[in-house]
Amino acid sequence: RVAKFKRKSQSQKNKERKRKFTDHQQAQAKAQQRLEKSVGEVGAILRDLKEEERMREERRAYRQAMRQQRKELEAKGGVMDPTIRLGRGKAPTEDLAVPDEERAGSLRQVSMKASAVKDRL
Repeated sequence: RVAKFKRKSQSQKNKERKRKFTDHQQAQAKAQQRLEKSVGEVGAILRDLKEEERMREERRAYRQAMRQQRKELEAKGGVMDPTIRLGRGKAPTEDLAVPDEERAGSLRQVSMKASAVKDRL
C-alpha cells in the first residue's frame, strides 16, 4: 500500500507553526498601518468635502443672483431672456432687418420688413 501523504517531522511542524505566527504578526502590523493611514486621511477628506460644499454654495448664490437680476431686468425694461419658454415652445425670434443696398440702390428706397426691436409678451 502506497502512502497518500508524507508524514511531517516535528521540526517541520515547528517551522510551519513559527512561519504562520510571523505571517500573522506581519499581517496585523500591516493592517494597523493601513488603519493609522486612513485615520490620518480623514482630515484631508473632510477638508476636501468642505471645499466642495463651499464651491457649491458659491455657485448656488451666483445662480440665484443671476435669476434675480434677470427678473429685475424684465420688470424694469421689459427685456426677457430669449431662452425662456412661453407656453409649449420657445417664442419665435425675428431676424433683424439688414437692408441690402445693392438691390435697392439707396437706403431710402429699402422697405424694412422686420423690426429691430423685439417685443415679447
